[in-house]
Amino acid sequence: MQYRPRALYLHSPAFLTPVITDTEGSFLAKWLPKHNPPEMLFHYTDLSGMQGILNDRSLWLGHASCFSDPSEIQYGKGIVSSILLNEVEKEGNEGIRMFLRMMLNHIQAFAASSTHDVFVSCFCESGNLLDQWLKYARGGEGYSLGFKFSSTTRIASDSQKLEAGKEPYFRKVVYNEECQRILVQEYLGSILNAIKEGLKTGDVEFSEKDGNSAVVATQAADILLDMMVCFKHPAFEPENEWRLIRITRHDVEPEALRFRESSGELKPYRPMYIYDVEENEELSFPLRSIGFGPKLEPGRTHPTIRLLIQHLAADQHLIKVPTHNIQVYAAGYPLRKE
Repeated sequence: MQYRPRALYLHSPAFLTPVITDTEGSFLAKWLPKHNPPEMLFHYTDLSGMQGILNDRSLWLGHASCFSDPSEIQYGKGIVSSILLNEVEKEGNEGIRMFLRMMLNHIQAFAASSTHDVFVSCFCESGNLLDQWLKYARGGEGYSLGFKFSSTTRIASDSQKLEAGKEPYFRKVVYNEECQRILVQEYLGSILNAIKEGLKTGDVEFSEKDGNSAVVATQAADILLDMMVCFKHPAFEPENEWRLIRITRHDVEPEALRFRESSGELKPYRPMYIYDVEENEELSFPLRSIGFGPKLEPGRTHPTIRLLIQHLAADQHLIKVPTHNIQVYAAGYPLRKE
């Protein structure tokens, strides 16, 4: 069955407010279908990365601070914060102004060292793009791994607890700034209309000393945070990126955090096992294709990858590699090696 996206709630749903829940539901009915992934998504990597992914049946979700775009998360935070600030300045009702400021506090604190950390693995809709080969696959000497995700796909950080795996969160990146602002303003407008109506009926009250006010603002801010991690500067639009996202508090599963060295810098990441749960309860790696770059010689590379797949299928890993479902292909055009 096809993968269906879910709302990315960062805070406890224990005290959900009906006024916010109903409004969010209407917006999510339009927001979530934007993130139904295509049949295949592709992850570009070098030889070492491919071997690690295939041997471990896992993907490394890198910390957002280490992305090639140094403004990751901060860009989306800037878009959302500017719109909230503008609403605060326009609003005449002090109770609603307080509600907006509470939402703004959640947005500005997000991804700070004391709150949440964002970890991401990046995918592309095409498994054979020259720009992707050059940027992310060792200048054309790397590989493109094609995955097919479904409603049975799960992720887990502990190989001993695969049965407790969780559904992954996939998001399609939004690059157009006008679209980004329209999405935020549309959601925020519907929330404010619901809050104003709730104030009239007495279903909503705001007070500096009322802890429930902060809960309502926190719940309302969750959808803005969901959008925020999908927003990226328009200059990166040719990448046509999709993201597998894991957001954690800084103190969640610290033992699962790993670090690697790159260009003299320390880069944090979280390895996540990824697998499909079959009807017979066996676990299967959702890999469906391996492409190799235009600087690799097809006559040698193609049979070597085939042998690698057969080797992986024969090992004793709990997550099985489905050899009969994996296509191997060349880029189809040559690039001169340096």
